[in-house]
Amino acid sequence: MTCHEGSCRDDALHYVRRNEMDIAVSTPCFELWLLLHFGDQHAYPTAKQAERALRRHLPGYAKKAAPDFPVEAHVIAVDRARRTLPSGASGDNPSTSVWRLLDVITETRRRARR
Repeated sequence: MTCHEGSCRDDALHYVRRNEMDIAVSTPCFELWLLLHFGDQHAYPTAKQAERALRRHLPGYAKKAAPDFPVEAHVIAVDRARRTLPSGASGDNPSTSVWRLLDVITETRRRARR
């Protein structure tokens, strides 16, 4: 789900909590999570500004995985993301909880291998 307005995000968060689900939220957009692989983000970008900033690092970025994406920076990106969102699933701009989703996926894969 992509929500760029507060009420849409609030509705999604309410639905998730009501149905005992979890959610990964990036504000202003998913590209914030990707930007954190390159450095801290303290600005309050719009989604378009975040995409433009990401293209400075990945000129060919087009809403899909770039072959030159620095996957090895994942651990650093998680640390940066945790600082944007000390608690909860949704925060102010800029913040992301995508790292929580990746933690769940990683843990699920570990359990499946046992």
